[in-house]
Amino acid sequence: EAPPRDERAPAWTPEPRLHAAAASGQASRLLKTPELQVCVFCRNNREAVALYTTHILKGPDGRVLCPVLRRYTCPLCGASGDNAHTIKYCPLSKAGKKLR
Repeated sequence: EAPPRDERAPAWTPEPRLHAAAASGQASRLLKTPELQVCVFCRNNREAVALYTTHILKGPDGRVLCPVLRRYTCPLCGASGDNAHTIKYCPLSKAGKKLR
């Protein structure tokens, strides 16, 4: 019978690992930056993966970056482009205030 092998984890793995020590300060901010950009608006509307992985919904300054949403005009207030939103998120919508 063969002797038991030393079962050690490999020193390098292709899967990224999160370490407890890295979960604080600047390291945690870096870990929160997605490697793959995903637009939640397009993903939730079941757009093609090839579309929703090419952009994000909003930039750090709050401007809408999603090309699909930017083309939409809110029927309640007329907002589009940088300030585009759906009826649910319209400041004039009573229904949106109940849902949030």
